[in-house]
Amino acid sequence: MDGLPQEIRSHIVSFLPTKEAIRTSILSKKWKTVCSSLSNFNFEQSYSKEGKQLSLQQFIEIIYQTLGQHDESDINIFQLNLNDFLQNPDEFVPHIYKWISFATSHNVHQLHLFGSAEGLKMLPFCLVSCNSLTVLSLTCINLILSSTNIIRLPNLKTLDLCSVTFSDVGVTNQLFSSCPALESLTISYCFWTNSFNVLTISSPNLKDFTLGYFECFQEIDLSTKNLQKLFYQGLSPNLKTEIISTRGPL
Repeated sequence: MDGLPQEIRSHIVSFLPTKEAIRTSILSKKWKTVCSSLSNFNFEQSYSKEGKQLSLQQFIEIIYQTLGQHDESDINIFQLNLNDFLQNPDEFVPHIYKWISFATSHNVHQLHLFGSAEGLKMLPFCLVSCNSLTVLSLTCINLILSSTNIIRLPNLKTLDLCSVTFSDVGVTNQLFSSCPALESLTISYCFWTNSFNVLTISSPNLKDFTLGYFECFQEIDLSTKNLQKLFYQGLSPNLKTEIISTRGPL
């Protein structure tokens, strides 16, 4: 295996989960830097060493070590499980911001944040203004997006929002209108701190829209001319008060 060219070793490692890819670095000196060109990262605290689960501090050190070895190549997928930081969220939010900044500075294409981090109240500017981002997934995150955020995601095509808390409907409208290339949108179990009647979604290129379990609004004004698929999940809506209206063919 040591006789393999660096390009072949990197290609082999690219098919492995991040945890297994990191383990290859102990094979020999030639494999020590094989993770430097990884394009997919999936960090969760299920990593173990000698059969024991790593402590949170060890896990954080591994993330920094792995990212520190990375070369200047682009990142395709960056996935981070935030449940690992529930013990003391305020202390670890700066780390999360640094890792997101690292991903965006390497032209990340897909970014997935999973779990709950109470201290993570705002998405960093580097994320909401990332030109390279095509897929953004926020799942089970108690996150307050503020209207003070300047959002600009010109190439985002897929946006999945699950259990995201918004400060007001204006923030949501700003988010959707700042994604002109958006083709797929999922809104599920999301919550708005201020109730309102109409959720407006203006996205001319939207093709796939999934809506699940909403309570804060009674009507959706969906402005799109390319919608091909509409999926609703939840209790049967009261058609007298809960209406989905569209401007464009279904």
